[in-house]
Amino acid sequence: MLSSRFTKNTLEKLPDELLLSICRYLSSADVLFSFYGLNSRLSQTISGYYQHVVIAKLPYTQFHCICTSILPHVGLNISSLVISNQWKGVLSTLFLNYFSDKMSLIFPQLKHLTFISFNSNSLKLFLNSLQNLPQLRGINLYFQYDGSIDSDGSETLLDRLFSANNNRLNSILFDDESIIFSVDDKICNRFYCNIQKLSLDIKTLCDLHQLLTILPQLISITVTINEDSSIPDNINTCTPVHSLKELQLQSFSPSWSYDELASILKRIPNVEILSISIETYDDERLIDGKKFSLLLSNLSLHKFNYFLQYYNSSSSSLVDSKKIVSSWKEFNQKFICIKNDEKKLIALYTVPFIFSYLILHGTLARNEIFIDSYASQVKMLTLYEVSTDLVDIFSIIKKSRQIQRLNIRMDEKIVPQSLQQIHLGKLPYLTKVLAWRGSSVNMEYFRRLLEIAPNLYHLEVNFEFIRSLLDNEYICELFRRRITHLYISIPITIDVESVVSSISRLTTIATSLKHFYLSLLKDYKASELTILDILKYLPNCHCLISFGIVDIIITKELVSKDIHRWILENSTLYDYKPFFVDYTGNIFRLWF
Repeated sequence: MLSSRFTKNTLEKLPDELLLSICRYLSSADVLFSFYGLNSRLSQTISGYYQHVVIAKLPYTQFHCICTSILPHVGLNISSLVISNQWKGVLSTLFLNYFSDKMSLIFPQLKHLTFISFNSNSLKLFLNSLQNLPQLRGINLYFQYDGSIDSDGSETLLDRLFSANNNRLNSILFDDESIIFSVDDKICNRFYCNIQKLSLDIKTLCDLHQLLTILPQLISITVTINEDSSIPDNINTCTPVHSLKELQLQSFSPSWSYDELASILKRIPNVEILSISIETYDDERLIDGKKFSLLLSNLSLHKFNYFLQYYNSSSSSLVDSKKIVSSWKEFNQKFICIKNDEKKLIALYTVPFIFSYLILHGTLARNEIFIDSYASQVKMLTLYEVSTDLVDIFSIIKKSRQIQRLNIRMDEKIVPQSLQQIHLGKLPYLTKVLAWRGSSVNMEYFRRLLEIAPNLYHLEVNFEFIRSLLDNEYICELFRRRITHLYISIPITIDVESVVSSISRLTTIATSLKHFYLSLLKDYKASELTILDILKYLPNCHCLISFGIVDIIITKELVSKDIHRWILENSTLYDYKPFFVDYTGNIFRLWF
């Protein structure tokens, strides 16, 4: 009793400035959960945290307390709200259980809403609750994935987004890891004059033309196109969008033609900031500055940014990079043209380089001139056809001080280009690494990656990667201290017994894990008994908040019954901590 009273009195004697300095190391949800309601003075001290609230990465019991005892009292002050489904996948549904019909009453001052890791169906449910919020104008969506999308498809979702909150929204921004939309006849005859700023991924060029038609008051649009398509048949009757001032167009896989790009530029006569990052196969008009200037001759551009990856399929036609650069002299800016090792791939780009999200072939990304151009800007980098040795990766990222996410698509057939030791500085912003397709990885180089990325906490890797890691004591120690988010892909070639055995070892090492997911590749033979075999090792991970298995089939008989009770009766989780269980879209989840 004396100890408890002393601790409380000491905390209350701390000045507000020191208390707020402590709060800087906590999430907004942790601050509210820890200090709100203790007394009037502490509640007043943390009042600044009432304005911007993040509901993410919370234990189940803490989430319940915040929704029932805190948000109803501070909701009047909230202007920015972040709601995350990340890893747990069920938080948004439970959040709606508390607030769905009371959003406008609880959060009347809400101006901006951010969704993280919502699938299409959970997003639709949430959009239905966004009614009569007088100040809500913007929505951001991160890592929005297309799991178990219903028969209405993405077209209905677009309609609900554009008309949400009684047509009050003017800004809708998806990130680069979100659902790929298509726009069809269901909404092509509607007009959403409220939307002024938009960022999203779409399937085809035709979808972009549809968006320009149904959003006549657009001022800024950032769009990524993912599939090939032809120019719409009715292009000559499409109306221009005179309000559009900024377009950022990127496309990583389709091959673009000069005419396709021209069809877009003709519809945006008043654009002032134009950024284009595309690929093409053999259309030399897109690397010819004189021809390209004709596309822009009727525009009043203030800024122009260009990044073209040109694939030259003809073995007899070698493109002269100096000649290419000289053709762009009419532009009052610097252009650089480089070739990859085989001289089949050419990169042409403006300097300074402004594109922060790149998908690059390993040989192109290793070019020193190119590295010097993009390294300071890149934040999300995907590399394909790189060695499993990882040494090639270091020569590419050595100057990428701002990089946040690294996606490595390895190929065992690729021979490392250089085995020399490379001096690497710190990568303080690198928090997420995805390493796929390589059955073996040089653990010594992976150790170096952990050492230079002190804030790396999120790994998505294949099973063989983890099995190699378990044999290295030093890496295991780094892994234990650093990694809190782990996603393991398990191929059909690995038997269930090996998976369970490795997980039993992993849970004794990765004691800092908060979110742990397994992804079973198609046709993997596993059952609900596999779940029980794994659950008995989870108590070793004392910090665990969520666990899941993706693409596991549970029998209809069990699904129709109480899965929560089934787990209680067949495992020791009841002695571990309270939990919530969910099984939808062939994804099994536990939230502790």
